[in-house]
Amino acid sequence: MELDWNEGDFFTREQDYLICATHGAQYEPHTGYCVLGPCQGKRLRPIVVNEQNGLVSITLDQH
Repeated sequence: MELDWNEGDFFTREQDYLICATHGAQYEPHTGYCVLGPCQGKRLRPIVVNEQNGLVSITLDQH
């Protein structure tokens, strides 16, 4: 699911938390810890993103 609150805008007005466009949850940028919203107390799952020669690829952990 997309995280952009607005096109290319991922942070709260104060620029201190990531904010989810879907349900307004707020996350600490460095840890992914949810501080506000329906997922409070949980974390975002990190993904590996690589860019080479203009091609972007991601690696999803299949747990």
